[in-house]
Amino acid sequence: MCYQYGKGTSKDEEKAFIWYRKSAEAGNIIAKNQLAYCYSAGVGTKKDETKAFKWFQQSAKEGNVSAQYNLGVYYNFGIGTKTDKEQANFWYEIAAEGGHAGAKERLTKLLLVK
Repeated sequence: MCYQYGKGTSKDEEKAFIWYRKSAEAGNIIAKNQLAYCYSAGVGTKKDETKAFKWFQQSAKEGNVSAQYNLGVYYNFGIGTKTDKEQANFWYEIAAEGGHAGAKERLTKLLLVK
């Protein structure tokens, strides 16, 4: 994160991506979420929504609330995967239970659409 935001060092998104990837591959769930973000936004690497989905999914399954919300978004809008409103609802519910305000809002909108 220091490299990504230039905290205590010069900003270097490519180095941030490298360290996120190393940490994610070693099992760090926060790094998995950050790596997914890098892939989704093209931070330090080429944008790749399929890879972002994969990493959000791994982090979400391990309990990262932000990743759970992001996975709901990906399923809801078919980003990096097929649209699946049931899976979107499932992940929004889990994230909402974890206290994610955005998930609570999305869940309400999703239920209104049904």
